[in-house]
Amino acid sequence: MASCGWMERRRAELVIAGAFRQALEESGLPPHPGGECPSPDCPCESMTDAMEARAIEVAADRLGIDVAELR
Repeated sequence: MASCGWMERRRAELVIAGAFRQALEESGLPPHPGGECPSPDCPCESMTDAMEARAIEVAADRLGIDVAELR
């Protein structure tokens, strides 16, 4: 039985979203309810590149692919 491309894509989307959640948790940033910064001095913008890089590492590991495939 051939695998369903839609299901593979959906799994990858869930893995990537989970990887970003993990990177956010690991960063120590406070929650951002509704996507809004919790305080005016929130450092999240200065950390975006580092969090994105970490999310890519996590997602690649979970998907069993090379990091370069997600960059």
